[in-house]
Amino acid sequence: MVPEFCVFLTNEQNDLTGAYYRMLTGNDAVERISVTGYGVSEEAIQFTDRPASDRLIHSLDLAEAFARIEINNFRHGRFFACDNLIFQEVATVQHMSTMIIRGQFNARTPMRILWELHQVLPGANFYVIPDSGHAFDESGITVV
Repeated sequence: MVPEFCVFLTNEQNDLTGAYYRMLTGNDAVERISVTGYGVSEEAIQFTDRPASDRLIHSLDLAEAFARIEINNFRHGRFFACDNLIFQEVATVQHMSTMIIRGQFNARTPMRILWELHQVLPGANFYVIPDSGHAFDESGITVV
């Protein structure tokens, strides 16, 4: 099943990330704006449990920049050279005071991964914030 925000990509269903990247970096301003709207709306829904309208970015330039950053993250593996880089490099931060913070409604970061990280960083404070999602600026997360 294709998510609703991808339905219009009828000829590119096998490479949604590539399709969005092509459109976000293309010369067609109308296409960039329409794709930016889809991407930012989807981010707004996935980052938090608050209504998407509360999370929408109202500046077109900012929305387009945000969408380009996000698609770049997806296209290039979110800046990690490998899937478990954080676990391979954990020794570099074990001496630091560390907090692991996850919102209860976070649809981006699996709880299992953070629990595994906490196991290799036993000195880290581990918080699950009940009224928050993935966004850094949610009230529950900013209080920690």
